[in-house]
Amino acid sequence: MAYTSSSCSSSFFLLLLLLLTLFLSIFSHHHLHPSLFAEAADPALITGLCKNTKEPPVCQACLKNGPSDVPSLAKVATGCARVTIHSFYDLSSKMARSTPPGELKDVLDDCAMNSSLAADELDGLIDLIDSKDYRSAIDYIPSQVNHLVDYCFNNFYMHPKLTMPKQLYDAAANSDRDLNTISAILSTLV
Repeated sequence: MAYTSSSCSSSFFLLLLLLLTLFLSIFSHHHLHPSLFAEAADPALITGLCKNTKEPPVCQACLKNGPSDVPSLAKVATGCARVTIHSFYDLSSKMARSTPPGELKDVLDDCAMNSSLAADELDGLIDLIDSKDYRSAIDYIPSQVNHLVDYCFNNFYMHPKLTMPKQLYDAAANSDRDLNTISAILSTLV
């Protein structure tokens, strides 16, 4: 089949239109989400921020593709903590649903409720980071978030006949670890 100049012009016009649409789409995403075009963080910065955390490799994996400024990396770490705390919630909620009524079910329900509240409280932390009130953000973590995660540990402690399932213990400990990572990152800003 032979191409005519009219069909080539139409193809060129369609290609140009497609490229223009792609460019405008990228530009609008950049306007809405500047981090899409932010310079990636220097590995030395990430290593330096993570060296004082409980588990530097976990911190580095979280921040690996983050932006190049410390406040934004603190927000990335907050996102990682949110995922970990949601996993803690999912696990405690699942355990509670599969446990017959009684003391253990009540404790597991409390773990689920408090871990859900902890995840919600991370929005307030992001607000403090955005307002550049890093000292208040550091103080916010134990007063508004950590205590909700630790409630599960404490609740099992208050019920000595019950044993905290190892998987649940690990999920709560990982949530604490991620919250401590945020504190360590923020402490470099004060």
